[in-house]
Formats: sequence, C-alpha cells, structure tokens
Amino acid sequence: DHNAPTVSFTPADGSTNVPLDAVVKITFNEPVHHANGEIIAREDIPELVTFKLNDENGEDVEYEAMVDMWKEVITLFPENNLVPDQQYYLEVDGGAIADNSGNVMENTASATFITTEHTGVDKSHSRELVVHPNPGNGVFKLNNETGKQVDFQVMDIHGREIIKLTYVDEPTVTINLSDQPDGVYLLKMKMTDNGKSVIVKIIKQ
Repeated sequence: DHNAPTVSFTPADGSTNVPLDAVVKITFNEPVHHANGEIIAREDIPELVTFKLNDENGEDVEYEAMVDMWKEVITLFPENNLVPDQQYYLEVDGGAIADNSGNVMENTASATFITTEHTGVDKSHSRELVVHPNPGNGVFKLNNETGKQVDFQVMDIHGREIIKLTYVDEPTVTINLSDQPDGVYLLKMKMTDNGKSVIVKIIKQ
C-alpha cells in the first residue's frame, strides 16, 4: 500500500440547508493514526480537526468528539445547535495523519457547509416579529405585530444567555447589546399562549 488515506465529510463540502442539530462526521477510507505512529485518542481530535464559523479565520465552534474503534470515523458533536443560515468550515490537518502502512496524508482536507435558514420551530409568526437594523451597532428594535405576549431570550454563539425578558406585550421592544462584543447572536421569541418559538439571527458589527 503506497496510497495515503483519503477523507470525506458529512455534511459534504458545499452542502446547504444543513439541519441545526447536525453532527459532523469525518470519514477516512482506511484506519488512521498520528503521523508519528501513535493511536488517535478522543482528546487528540482538536489538534487534528478545525471547526470554525465562516472560514479558516473564523471563530472556533465548541464541540465534543469521538473516534470509532476502527479509527476510521471522527464524529463531532457541537455543544449547541448550529446557527441558522451560517457557513461553517472544517479542516483536517495535512501531515498529521497516516495509515497503518505509514503513508501520510500530506495535503490538508477541508469543507464548508451552510445551515438551513429555518430553525425547525414555528414559522407562522416569523413575519410578524421583525428585528431592525440587522446587522446593527448594538441597539436593535423588535416589532412585535403578533398582538400576543412574548418571552425573549438573547444568546451568544455558544448558547450562553445574554438577555431574558418575559411576558412582553409591547409592540416595540429594544434589545441592547452595546456592552457585548461584535458577532452573531440568536434571538429566541416564544409565544406565551402556545409555547411556539421563532429564532432570528442578529448581527452586531
């Protein structure tokens, strides 16, 4: 065997409409180990695999990982649901992985995919809940045209809660992220009467 291992990604490179609860699989065509001959353990995966927002220069995506017993499949489990309508970047480090014959995968392998615009939650009110300006500089106005009480929760890209407002029935609500760093945030709006939710991506820049 003189052929280096090859790799494929799931979701595949260029995929769109990827579900927000997707897990990522990196599959090799044969068993692999570190280029120095050591066995790949679960805790080694962050050294071998890059998972970021947008591209190779983006923010890291936090995940848990596992490698199967045959050392052919690495699975990444994002710590939080993926962001709607967002590009993600995956990379396997070239030069760090070899097969059992010592053939090193010298070229870096990479893939990008884009998540679905839809959240899998209620869309019937999505046009009645409008955030503007978006992108914005930190102060966002939310027009609530549902005529219903709504709970609001703003989370950062890692799922940490930044703002929580409950039982709001005003037609206009101000979301102030001026003291937060620039980036992507998720605004979750939950109808108090039926429990249905809408999630909107907002961008501070």
